[in-house]
Amino acid sequence: MNLAEFKELSNHRILPVTIEIDRQVHPKIPAKLPSLFDLNFKESAVKIIELDLLSQRKKEEVDSISYTDIEKIEVNPIKKLTVVVFAPGTRINLDLLIFLTNGERLHFECEEMSVVATLSTLMKQHNVEVIDSFQLADTFTQADSIEEAYEHLDKMIEKAQQELLRVTQVEES
Repeated sequence: MNLAEFKELSNHRILPVTIEIDRQVHPKIPAKLPSLFDLNFKESAVKIIELDLLSQRKKEEVDSISYTDIEKIEVNPIKKLTVVVFAPGTRINLDLLIFLTNGERLHFECEEMSVVATLSTLMKQHNVEVIDSFQLADTFTQADSIEEAYEHLDKMIEKAQQELLRVTQVEES
């Protein structure tokens, strides 16, 4: 996939991704949606690498975005429908928006929320503003376990009384 094809695909779509920081991949194995891309946060740039849909192996680098070209990122929880032991339920994924200095924005979704703390720290090291209205980074940093963080997050979402359920991978206009 070349850059033009990526731009067309990402236009008004929410792309499922793995997030890689310091050679740690999140999630190791996607539970529900196969990842289309790997966002590899390197020392000087974010590499967007296409993944093979079936094997989830890296194919080719599609784009490289310097941290100086990132105006800000926004992280939010998003609820997704799932099935647990033959009963409908929800899971909470990480919704990641990357706003570029040229006015473009990229919208991604990662099935693992716990990466948000490391991602937030990394962005701040590169002087990139992080919008974290649910204090996700603090929640996952301060919790004694991932389960405790998710329980706290559930309570925060309920208290905020916001509908965070997303059924499709397309942005609403």
